Amino acid sequence: MISKDIARRVLTVGVQHLPPTGGVSQVIYSYYKYIFPVFNYICTTLVRTSKWRKLLCLFQAIAKCMWKLGTDRQLSIVHIHTAARVSFRRKAIFVRIARLFGRKVVMHIHAGAFIDYYHEDPDFVKRMLLKCDVLIVLSQLHVPFYRDTVGHKNIVVINNIIAEPHLSGEPRSATGPLHLLFMGDIKDEKGVFDMVECFDEHRDEFDGKVVLHICGRGQDERLRTMIEERNLSSMVVFEGWIENERKDQLLNQCHINILPSYIEGLPISILEAMSYGMPIISTTIGGIPSVVDQDVNGSLFTPGDKAAMAAAIKHYIDNRKAVAEQGERSRHLSKQYFPDAVATSLEALYQSMLRADT
Repeated sequence: MISKDIARRVLTVGVQHLPPTGGVSQVIYSYYKYIFPVFNYICTTLVRTSKWRKLLCLFQAIAKCMWKLGTDRQLSIVHIHTAARVSFRRKAIFVRIARLFGRKVVMHIHAGAFIDYYHEDPDFVKRMLLKCDVLIVLSQLHVPFYRDTVGHKNIVVINNIIAEPHLSGEPRSATGPLHLLFMGDIKDEKGVFDMVECFDEHRDEFDGKVVLHICGRGQDERLRTMIEERNLSSMVVFEGWIENERKDQLLNQCHINILPSYIEGLPISILEAMSYGMPIISTTIGGIPSVVDQDVNGSLFTPGDKAAMAAAIKHYIDNRKAVAEQGERSRHLSKQYFPDAVATSLEALYQSMLRADT
């Protein structure tokens, strides 16, 4: 954890995190649980509720932010977690409020599609980003864009955070089917339906040799129907939303994590799977290539390339030794995303900002 003295001086702004319901929400929850001994927090929106409740939450957050900054002179830094589009437009309100009250602003950009969003409305996005004292990005791969295109002078890479794994201590099965684990929203952008089509197209090669566990929520009925109509229930299992014991069980038992996304920043699900010692099959987007090296701790392919996805799966079916070796490499690489390492980086950033204030 960071020190209490510094924690008291930071106001965090972001999405609902109790309980965590997605990638950004999970990051904020981890900050609450592992990083901040005192967590000054303002929730700007709720998830999976009506637009009226979301609007009410936003108005309450605006009032709360103005009250806190107006009455608590200890608060020196406003740390804002954002995705793109509607999320960023909401957060722009809090950038303006923080500036109105003379506070320093950290904008923590989580969205994999943020650069696309920038090009949709560059004047507004650039103006808001340049009002921030520091931009936090998830990978060194993103720094050139914010430095050269946006023109920001203070860009910091802070790793995403994951809890240390709850390892069962039992080795994964070295025989029998290879178990693949997908964790994420059930929607096209995550490549979920690409996976099902891939299994359908390669059923003769995969049947009896590999089982895909799909975990998440979203277009549930579409997924169930697709699995049933294509008679894939022996190879593809829809687990629904998982947490606690079932999540730990699958992370300990499955051999490989797969995430064939079209849009990502730096997925928490990949980092979690790495900490449990899994190789990763994923795509060459966002910050993923910064944590997954081809043939070192996983396999990468272009989004939508189902032939390359199938080739990666077949490689691991035929080479169980590579599964174990690459999984161990993943486990080693994941340690830089554990709470102690992230807390050290965040505390150094906050200290530098507070020193500049004096």
